[in-house]
Amino acid sequence: GYSINFLCASTIGNIDLSEYNYITVPYCSQDTHLGDNSMSYNHASVYHHGAHNMVGVLNWIYEHFPNPSQIFLTGCSAGGSPLPIVYDLINDHYNDSHSKKSKNKNKKEVNINTIIDSAAILTPEPFLRYGIQNWNPWTILDKTSFQYDLYDYDVDIPTRFWQHALRQGSTADNWAFVTHEDDSISMGYWQLMGGGMNGDTWNGELSKTLSTIQAEFSNVNVFQIEGEGHCTFGLEDALQVDGFEAFAEDILMEPQLKEGKKKKKKKKKK
Repeated sequence: GYSINFLCASTIGNIDLSEYNYITVPYCSQDTHLGDNSMSYNHASVYHHGAHNMVGVLNWIYEHFPNPSQIFLTGCSAGGSPLPIVYDLINDHYNDSHSKKSKNKNKKEVNINTIIDSAAILTPEPFLRYGIQNWNPWTILDKTSFQYDLYDYDVDIPTRFWQHALRQGSTADNWAFVTHEDDSISMGYWQLMGGGMNGDTWNGELSKTLSTIQAEFSNVNVFQIEGEGHCTFGLEDALQVDGFEAFAEDILMEPQLKEGKKKKKKKKKK
């Protein structure tokens, strides 16, 4: 079987994750956690209720953690795909005064850092025309301010939503996307959704998406792992790769600690 890492007792650099509270959301709805529908495929019922699960978990979090100091979001594969939406919802809940009401736009209430691991973020046009309506992700998207109806059948809609979430959020929030040079699992799902059989096209589209995001947002970083692979739970694969722990530590570090680290480096140079 696959090895997994719940991160509960882990340290990443100097960050002690045993000090965090953990909420794990299992995947069982075949809709990248975004669905609000029930379907029958070849006489088998599938409950695309990922959005129900997500909203239920978020409401529980809001009730039990009214004043968190920092939030770390991560997910592997389908668990990573909805993280821009999850971030947008959480940011709107905890930092609404920062983003919409506060006169002091530099004030940040809750730091939210995100590592997306090998997510399927490419949506071919055939899937947008003939498949995504089976999930009915519009229920969860209606909880955001993203105007998805402007982008019917636009293959760049995941990129556009990610840009939306980043613009709504703070530049003090760090983002990372972890990927491999070749990822046969993500590529396979893309092909099944109508993306074609050319792996070079998949690599090119992913590179274009990540380059587009990074060109606009300096708080988004990419960690590419050599060779072929996908991901396992809790950044398990990535943490085996040289350099990733230091990379992830920088993503997860709270802004004030990062600023202190920069000042120490400046003093050493003097």
